[in-house]
Amino acid sequence: MDVMNPSSPSRVVRVLPESVLLSTGCACPTGLQLVVPLELFENPTVELYAAAFGYTTTVLDRMTARGDNLVVITAEADSEVGIATDAALAGLLRDLRPEEGTFSDIEVAEALNTLAGRAGSRIRQVQRALQNVFGIRDPLFGQPRFASQRWADRRLMAPFYLDEKIDMEAIEETGNPLLPGSALQLDAYPSMPLVQRLRWTAESS
Repeated sequence: MDVMNPSSPSRVVRVLPESVLLSTGCACPTGLQLVVPLELFENPTVELYAAAFGYTTTVLDRMTARGDNLVVITAEADSEVGIATDAALAGLLRDLRPEEGTFSDIEVAEALNTLAGRAGSRIRQVQRALQNVFGIRDPLFGQPRFASQRWADRRLMAPFYLDEKIDMEAIEETGNPLLPGSALQLDAYPSMPLVQRLRWTAESS
C-alpha cells in the first residue's frame, strides 16, 4: 500500500473525555477532525483506543480519579476524508490559523517527527500550534502517525485521517472550519454515530 495514498476508510473513530462530550455535544472543537480508521481496531482495549489518541495510562488514572472516562465515537467518514499528511496540516495552519504562527512544511514535518521532550524551542513552538489547532497530544509526536513525502517508505502506525464534520451554519461568518465551535453536534451527523464509554479501572492496568 502506498502510504501517501491509502484507501479512504468508510468508518472512523475519535476518542475524547466524556466530560468534554457532555459539555459540548461534539466529538471535536473544530469541523476538520483527526480520526483513525475503525478497521484498525480489531479486539480493541481501552489502552489501544487511548494510545491511538495520545492518552497515557497516567492520564487515564487522573481522569478516573475525578470521575471522568474516555468515550470512543464511531461514525461514517465524510466523502472527502483524506490521509493527514504533514504538508496538509502545515497548509491548513498557514491558511486557516495564521495567528498560531507561520510555519514551513519542513518545520511541521520535523515537529510531527520529533519527540516532545527532545524538541528545540522553535520545533516545540510548532508542536504547541499543532496541539492548539488539531489537538495532537504530546505522546503522538515522534511517532509514525502522519504520512509524509519526506519519509514515503515509512510504515505508518494507525495513521490519522482528516475527516469533515463541519457545522456550516456555525461558519457562515468566518468560513473557517478550523476555529473552535465549527464542528457538528453529534445529533446532526448524516448518520448517527455510535458512542461507547471506555471505563478505566485499576484492574485494566
